Amino acid sequence: MYCQHFEFSNLRHPFSIFVLNELEYYRVSFGPIHPQGLARILHYEFLCRSLRFDPSLLSFG
Repeated sequence: MYCQHFEFSNLRHPFSIFVLNELEYYRVSFGPIHPQGLARILHYEFLCRSLRFDPSLLSFG
């Protein structure tokens, strides 16, 4: 059901802990989030990890 959604935002299973924590924090599932919103979360996580920082919910918001 979410194949195109995940493909567009480049989201792969297993999901990272940061992505799951982000969804839990905002109390949403994958359905209501636009693929570009998921891509934004993934890009933020990628940039933090490439700069050797731990991504945090407080600095994302």
